Amino acid sequence: MLLLPGPSWPSFDFFSLNSSRPFTIAGIPILLKPDSSHASTLDHAVQTAGTVWDCGIMMCKFLEYRSYADEGGPEFQVKGKKVLELGSGLGLLSLTLYHLGAQAIATDAPEVVPHLVETFQLNGLKVSPLNDLFDPSRLSTNENGIHGGSVSALPLDWMSPLPPPLLDQNESPLKFDLLVAADVVWIDDLVTPLAETISRLLPAPPSCNSIHFQLGSSPSTCSAFRPERPYFLLAHQTRTTRTTNAFFDAMTARGFAYQRVDDRWLDPSFVKHDAGIFVFWRMCAVGFRVGASCRCGSGRQ
Repeated sequence: MLLLPGPSWPSFDFFSLNSSRPFTIAGIPILLKPDSSHASTLDHAVQTAGTVWDCGIMMCKFLEYRSYADEGGPEFQVKGKKVLELGSGLGLLSLTLYHLGAQAIATDAPEVVPHLVETFQLNGLKVSPLNDLFDPSRLSTNENGIHGGSVSALPLDWMSPLPPPLLDQNESPLKFDLLVAADVVWIDDLVTPLAETISRLLPAPPSCNSIHFQLGSSPSTCSAFRPERPYFLLAHQTRTTRTTNAFFDAMTARGFAYQRVDDRWLDPSFVKHDAGIFVFWRMCAVGFRVGASCRCGSGRQ
């Protein structure tokens, strides 16, 4: 069994209303519902859904930080955007997306989804029916009258085709502005299914308009960052180099370029030397050699 390091920020209390150390997004405390129901399962991927991992906290604070950032650096605004989270676990990142004004779908294994719904309800959120999720007139309001985005939960098995709720009437994937995930790359057997799921959800663009993210460049270049097409944000901590390389190679083989977001654009209180946030975007065609004629570069940093 792969041994996974525990959290680096254990002082947050996610499970108490009267905590002196709550985890907040946009000034709003987030509550999580403890889940030990899958502790005895043989599926290690399902077991880990009941843990708050460092990368999840780092991604939440990154999105919050970029939402309120002054000029300079990439924006990564999620307000009003259609966002799907892969491997939602306890629901922390999807709750963050909600409070930052996104229209979010939390996804995970079928066994995990009922607990996600309970967690959203614990936070006073009305879980949107999936067919209402992207209707701006139906944005949710929590019990305190604080306006956020909207949120729903959906089973998504990476080993299977996309479920009907994620397909339009032509059986094409619904259009998302971005996908997000935190700490989902750590089991060899899930690398290819995960990469293939991302590829299905973010199909190749119809034209060859390059997108230049240049996130490792100077602040003046980074401030010009404007994603014109959907992209995927991943908070990742390497468990084994083999698994990490296999995932990045699988994404490249499916026509994605990628770049690590410079740590200076992260919330400085939530930076880890052995973890980072990566942005992936579609290149013109599958098989494009990343870095061959693209200003973006691709180094695994």
